[in-house]
Order: sequence, then C-alpha cells, then structure tokens
Amino acid sequence: MTNAKVLVIGLDGATWHLLDPWIKKGYLSTLKEIIQIGCRGDLYTTIPPLTPVAWASFATGSKPNKHKILGFTTDKNTIVHLGLIKIPKIWNILDL
Repeated sequence: MTNAKVLVIGLDGATWHLLDPWIKKGYLSTLKEIIQIGCRGDLYTTIPPLTPVAWASFATGSKPNKHKILGFTTDKNTIVHLGLIKIPKIWNILDL
C-alpha cells in the first residue's frame, strides 16, 4: 500500500467562468500551476444551494437528508459546524 496524498482545493462560489479569464490574465499564477500538474473539475451544488449544505455533502459524500445540515443554523439557532455532522466524513473513511 502506498501513502498517496490528495489535496482538494475548494473555492466556494467561484466558477471556471470567473477563474479562467483571471488565470489567462496572470492574476492566479499559483492556481494555474496547480491545475497544470493536477486536475480541475466542476462540482454540482446541493439543494438547497447553500455553503454549509454543499460542504457537508462534499465531506460525507451524502445528500443533505442524510447528513442533516440544511442551512447556516440548526433549528435551535446554533451556527452550523463540522461537529454537527454525525455520519463519517471522507477523511475518516480513507484513514482506515
């Protein structure tokens, strides 16, 4: 077994329609280098299309109805945080 490493860079709210022209103009040289030696792709958003919902889905590989993160706050007005996700996250699964 190898000790392969993976780096995921998530730019919340950024699209390639925004980033590509900036990369072409030389504004994002480090991102350009990372893309050249790695890869890039699009992710489809969640429903509802909110940051905490999408990141929880990314972290777990699950839909919102399974990880139960549905907005920026809980039904008790607690701000959502990683500790509220009660199902395994991808980094826990891969660390086995």
